Amino acid sequence: DPKMTREEGEEEEGENLTQMETAEMVQRRKLKRAYSVMSAHLHELRAESYFGMIRLLKPGCRSIIILVDAEHKQTLLEHFSLCIYPLRNNKTFSFGYLMVEKNLPFFRKLLEHTLPASEDNAAPSMYERLKGINPKQTVGTVVVMCGWKLYFCIYHPMHVASGKKHFLGFDDDGETEDELSDESVDDVEREDNTKSRRHFRPSVSNVLNGFPNWLDRLLEGSIRRYYIPEWPENLH
Repeated sequence: DPKMTREEGEEEEGENLTQMETAEMVQRRKLKRAYSVMSAHLHELRAESYFGMIRLLKPGCRSIIILVDAEHKQTLLEHFSLCIYPLRNNKTFSFGYLMVEKNLPFFRKLLEHTLPASEDNAAPSMYERLKGINPKQTVGTVVVMCGWKLYFCIYHPMHVASGKKHFLGFDDDGETEDELSDESVDDVEREDNTKSRRHFRPSVSNVLNGFPNWLDRLLEGSIRRYYIPEWPENLH
């Protein structure tokens, strides 16, 4: 009976929508619960907190800082809280956020330290690109800083592995383009795949999707460290 089939289809569609809504509600509760616990431990990195969160960290301790903007701050901190919730009792980590609207120069200065020392024009051109860095493209970036050892690690959701490991200081998940592409595809397909990944922009709610795996690798000690001569002091 076509009518029965149509009704059954509508009923099944309704059930699928209900399941989706239920999954979203469960995720929302998880976010709220994690944030309610972690919010007291999230401190803004600024001039007043600079020494406590970076310079005066005890040996073996690190600060995990997410870059946020005013528009998406709440959403980002909720998702960030869910990611770091398993570390809530780990005394070697402190947590915080950096407002990119007023402290982008601090982040830019960190990235300058990752540029390669080169005699060609590559490094100068990268410095020029850093001057025009788009604050919106830094939102969702996470920087882990070890104050006393003068190094940091960086997670950036929109970084595309390009073989240029110093590109803006953005480290990826350790894969190269060759590893991301199937060896049997031709050069044209590979180029198309690379371009599509390059133009991909995750939504704010998805920007930290790769962060838990990155965090696991950080704890394993397999994430690249960027050593710097000194910490920037241009926070506001």
